[in-house]
Amino acid sequence: RDVTGVQTCALPISDRCSFDVTVTDLRLPDISGLDVLKALRAKDAGNRVIVITAHGTPEMICELKACGAVEVLKKPFLPSEILALIESALKDRRAMPEILTVIDR
Repeated sequence: RDVTGVQTCALPISDRCSFDVTVTDLRLPDISGLDVLKALRAKDAGNRVIVITAHGTPEMICELKACGAVEVLKKPFLPSEILALIESALKDRRAMPEILTVIDR
């Protein structure tokens, strides 16, 4: 079974498309979720990134938040928890143009 990695497949897609919300795991086969977060936020600071992990230390969670993660969700979690975070992130993203317009005034 072939598995295409995040670094070779998913990140290049972000060069052609923009995303309102991204959900990534902290531990990935070919790149860390922290590196994914940094790469996505560098391309689009408005991308709302949620990181899921079973291995998040308090220090790592602080680093993820400092790099722009809107939330770090520890495994195991309920489907309703991730859905609520995605809905909240989408609302934040949709409000961004309005916020930027007010700031620009």
